[in-house]
Amino acid sequence: MDARETNPDSEFLSFQFWSLFVLITVSSSALCAVIFLIDAVCYEMLSHKKEEYGFQRLWGTIGWGVGALAGGYINQLTSPDPSNIDYSLSFFLLGLLSLVDLIPVFKLRVEEVKYSSQICKDIWSLLCRIDMAINVIIVFTIGALSGLIWNYQFWFMKEIGASQVLLGLSMIFEGVVAELPCFLISGWVIRKIGYANCNSLALLCFGLRYLCFAYMWNPWMTSPVGLLHGPTFGIFFASMTLYGKT
Repeated sequence: MDARETNPDSEFLSFQFWSLFVLITVSSSALCAVIFLIDAVCYEMLSHKKEEYGFQRLWGTIGWGVGALAGGYINQLTSPDPSNIDYSLSFFLLGLLSLVDLIPVFKLRVEEVKYSSQICKDIWSLLCRIDMAINVIIVFTIGALSGLIWNYQFWFMKEIGASQVLLGLSMIFEGVVAELPCFLISGWVIRKIGYANCNSLALLCFGLRYLCFAYMWNPWMTSPVGLLHGPTFGIFFASMTLYGKT
């Protein structure tokens, strides 16, 4: 008998678990840094047209959705046994596309920005403002709520019987159907209701989304619930980054 069957805690003592843990931690940290660096570059290139950020960001949404659908199809196609999914080809594809992505990155020409010589002092003075402190708490809360969904939604869907293709479909539905339109109208929404109300809208939609997950029994139900991803990411992300820039 496998020792892991008698002692589930042995999973957390294995070399494979900790190797994956370290790799995910490093890659997630790098990804977060890259995303916000790209956003900063995007705002600099937009100059006085910062409200058009959503029009630029939506291309990332299209790539995310198409990549997720293609990845789900490839995983299912290369895995004869549904209980033992082979993700190798998807990882190789990710590495290849990341190398291709470096080409336009090296071609970007951004005007150099002069930063403050007392950046720590300036950040502290900002955090001492009530509005900034509240905004940081809201961003932290929404980040935690997003992290739970990003890390556990697929796991939950597999538990209730979702296929690899359905996992990909859920991503493209959340991205193309829900997130993309919200990025398109994000500038208009921010102008109409303001940053604070955009935050409130995101928190409300998160509450509804988690409530739906609590009573979900069919994996196909994630598609209509995924519509709430639009305000919780598309509207909020544009609002958050524009608020930080201004």
